[in-house]
Amino acid sequence: MADFDREWLGNVPRPGYGFDDGAQIGLRRLEERGNGDLGDVWLWSNRIAAALPQLREQLSGIPFVSRIAAGFIEELDGAFGVIVYAEVPDNEGFVQDPDDVGRSRFSMSVDDVSLPVVVRYTVLEEHWRTAPHVTAPTQARASCWVKSHSRHREGWLVPRHAVDPISARVAFDDGGTGRVIDAYGGCIDAVVVSSTMPPPARAPSRASWPVVAGQPLVLSASRGHHINVTVVDTDMNLGVLGSILFPVRFSIDWTGLPGDSGAFIVDDTLREPAGMYLGVLRPILEGYVPPGLQSAPPATGYAQTCHQLETASGLEFYP
Repeated sequence: MADFDREWLGNVPRPGYGFDDGAQIGLRRLEERGNGDLGDVWLWSNRIAAALPQLREQLSGIPFVSRIAAGFIEELDGAFGVIVYAEVPDNEGFVQDPDDVGRSRFSMSVDDVSLPVVVRYTVLEEHWRTAPHVTAPTQARASCWVKSHSRHREGWLVPRHAVDPISARVAFDDGGTGRVIDAYGGCIDAVVVSSTMPPPARAPSRASWPVVAGQPLVLSASRGHHINVTVVDTDMNLGVLGSILFPVRFSIDWTGLPGDSGAFIVDDTLREPAGMYLGVLRPILEGYVPPGLQSAPPATGYAQTCHQLETASGLEFYP
């Protein structure tokens, strides 16, 4: 995917309604970290989430829907709207011809404004061959030290898909070893792994919230190496944001390599944890431009939000 174009912010329509009390809190948080210019994006993300039931009929005919996100659509020259991700488990046999891809674009009306909706048929590429690195049972990245006082657990936050089997003994490249001591079901791609070598004591940090399209973040690609990335869309999940049955993720304008799963993503202004990088969503037909679009759908990196783990599971982050 191309780098996020800040001019895309001009594609966000002016909101016709004010902020409710909940949205006002999010707006203040945006202003605290210098992202007040993303207030309209935040408002529209909330309004779209509330209007998602009107898409029920259209979504019923789309197989493998896994994510519904609000953000900027590169294949429509950065228009602001809705991205429906359909994660095809195995492309072999699913698409033999571009015409088989199915409906790729329609629209929805929110507050009397017509917003584009695009469907991206994608293949999931988890970057599990990759704080310390995990060296066994796979090679991945430990993201951040976390604690759950309600569950009396603490350890490294690690992608679930990097610990296979889930009962495996985990080894880190700092010499520590541990095991999975907490998980969040099969839907959220995250586990907590104990370690015989915990890091020095640190102060806790609240998770970054809200995470919105257009937000600049910093990704720790490796020790001492940081990459500036930008959020391009954020999940809405039919408005269900506080349940571990509905993972809340976001996409970024950076795609890593095998070995990058678990990379820690922070809002650098307040040093607040934003997410844990998990992998890439690639279009099933790379380079193909579906009817009605200006360019081919991009590959995007994606991450699990820290705020959901903080809210739904009581995690504290110690970056």
